[in-house]
Amino acid sequence: MVCNSHTNYLKLPEDCKLDSLTCSTVVLESIDINACKQLKNLCLKIKTTGVILNDLPSLEQLSSIAYYSDGASFQNLDLKNNKRLKRIAFTGAIGLMDIDLSGCEALEEFTPTGKNYALNLKGCKSLKSLAADYAYSINLEGCVGLETFESRRIGNIDLSDCIRLKGIFIDSGDGVLDLSKNHALESITVYNMTIKELKGSLYPNLRNLTYRSDAQPSSVDIQNCSALESLYITSSLLTSLQFKGCTSLDNTRLEGNAGEVDVSDCPNLFLDCYGLTCLDFNKSIRGLKLYITESFPAWILVDVLPLSIWNFIIIILVLFYV
Repeated sequence: MVCNSHTNYLKLPEDCKLDSLTCSTVVLESIDINACKQLKNLCLKIKTTGVILNDLPSLEQLSSIAYYSDGASFQNLDLKNNKRLKRIAFTGAIGLMDIDLSGCEALEEFTPTGKNYALNLKGCKSLKSLAADYAYSINLEGCVGLETFESRRIGNIDLSDCIRLKGIFIDSGDGVLDLSKNHALESITVYNMTIKELKGSLYPNLRNLTYRSDAQPSSVDIQNCSALESLYITSSLLTSLQFKGCTSLDNTRLEGNAGEVDVSDCPNLFLDCYGLTCLDFNKSIRGLKLYITESFPAWILVDVLPLSIWNFIIIILVLFYV
C-alpha cells in the first residue's frame, strides 16, 4: 500500500492483512495502523509531531523517517513492544526528542539522530551495537547483549546490565560513568567525563585504556591488569604509578606530574610522558619519550639502570622554553 500526497488521516481497519506500507505526505496529521498485526515493513515520511506504532507483532523493519525543509519532523516516536523489529533506519529525523524502543527484543543495531533527546531501550536484549550522540538520557536496562557503545556527547547513562560490553568510546559527558559491573570490557576510551572509581583488576580482558578528564573526583587503579597493552591517561587520575602485574603493557602515555614509576613488571614498555617534572623508574624499558614544557628541564633518575641496557633505550627530549 502506498499513500499519496493528499492523505490527511490514515486509519486502517481491524484485521488488516497489510504486510507493507509506504507513506510519504506533508499533509498527514495522524496515523493509526495498530490494527495491522501482519505488517512487516514500514516506510514513513510525514509531517506529524508524534507517532505511536507500538504492539505491531510482525513489524521487522522501519525506515525513512525524514524531516522537511521547514524543520518539521517527528518529535516523539513510540515503538515499544515490537518484539520482531530488527532494523530502524533514520534519514534526517533531527527533531526527535523522545524515542521509546523498550521491549523491542529482536533489535540488533540502532543509530538515533537528533540532539537533546531521551532514548528508552529497556529490554532490547538482542541489541549489540549503539552509537548515540547528544542524548541527555539513555535507559539500557536489560540490554544484556550490548557489545559496543559510542557517543560524542552523553548525559545520564546506566550500563550496569550490559554484562557483555566489550568496547566503550565517549568523547564528552555530563554525568558520572559507572563501569564497575562491565567485567567483559576490552577497550575503554573516555574523554571529558568522570568515571566512578575504576579498578583494572575487574577487567581481565582489558587491553586498551584511554582516559583523559579534568573532572574530579575520580581514581584509576591499573595494578594486575595482565592483559593491558596500551595506557593513555591523565596522571593525576591514577591512584599510584605502580604498574604491578601489567605484564603485557606495551605503550603508555602519561600527562601531568608523576613521581616514581614502577615498571618492573613491564619488560616491553615504551613510556611516553608529557609535562612531567620528575621521573624515577626502576628498571629497563624499551623506550622513553619525554615532552618537557618547563623552562628548567626535568630531571630523570636513571642511576639504577645497568649500563648493559642502554643499547635498548631510546630517549627523546623535546624542550620548549617559556
